[in-house]
Amino acid sequence: MNKSHYVFKVSGYGEFPSATLKASGSWPVDRNNGEKAYGDSLCYTEERTIELTSATKPKDSMWREYGWRVTAISGGLSKEDYTLYHTWPA
Repeated sequence: MNKSHYVFKVSGYGEFPSATLKASGSWPVDRNNGEKAYGDSLCYTEERTIELTSATKPKDSMWREYGWRVTAISGGLSKEDYTLYHTWPA
C-alpha cells in the first residue's frame, strides 16, 4: 500500500492562519514549530517560518489567501513499511 506524506514550510507575518491547518489536514512537525505558530502574534513584526506535515500536498494559493506562502516542500508518495506495528482484524 502506498501513502503520501509531505513536510513543508510556510512563511508569513502576524497571526498564524490556523484555518489552513484544518482545510489542508496539516499540523506542526514538533512542539517548537507549534509554539512559533501560536505564540504571541503581536510580537511577530518580522517574518517567521513554520514547518508543517500533511498527508496531502500543500496548496500555495490557499496559504497566499491569508498572506502566507509555501516556501519548501519535501516528501510525496512512499511505500508502507510492514515491519512496523500494525493492528490486524481479529
